[in-house]
Order: sequence, then structure tokens, then C-alpha cells
Amino acid sequence: SRFMDARLLTAGCVDDLVLLEEVGEAAVVANLEALFKKGRIYTGLGPVVISVNPFKPIDGLYSVGLRNKYQTRHRHELPPHVFAVADTALKASHAGGACSRQCILVSGESGAG
Repeated sequence: SRFMDARLLTAGCVDDLVLLEEVGEAAVVANLEALFKKGRIYTGLGPVVISVNPFKPIDGLYSVGLRNKYQTRHRHELPPHVFAVADTALKASHAGGACSRQCILVSGESGAG
């Protein structure tokens, strides 16, 4: 899971689409392809995580060690991951008040995963 240790913030290959220099379908698709070629299936879009099906297992992607790392760091310190979404929702639900109710929407093609 060492590939999940650092953010990707180079031109044409950013791990959060809000950091794209050019916004448009071609730029988004090119960025997703560049990340996929680096073995990154998760891309951020602000608080949203986009996942591309890798069509193969990725060692360490859901390890306990990686989960623990996301539980102890701020969401923006590590690359986008479902663990970051889950941790953010859990922390917000424990914060109390009117905003304590959380919802996570998972959407995709039928049979995609």
C-alpha cells in the first residue's frame, strides 16, 4: 500500500479533480486514465470519491494498516480513498448537533463491483 502514501499533484495527473488546470470532459478522462496507469483507482472531486474498476485485486488497498492510517490523518493529507469518506462521515456523526446525520451514496453500473 506504499503507493497510497503520497498525493499526486503533477500537471495532467492530480488525485483531486478540483485541482485540474483545465476543466472539461477530455481533461477529466485524461486525468482518470493517467491515475489508472499509476494504479490509482480512487480520484477525489472535493468531498466526493470517484472509483474506476481495476478489474483485478490490488494488494493492500483495504488493509488494516491503511485503514488505520486514514483514521489518524486529515482527509486531505492522503490520496482519495473510501476509507477517507468513511472516516469523515464517522467523525461528523460523532460531532453531534443537527449535522450529525450522515449519508453515503454509492452508485455505479450493475455488476461493476
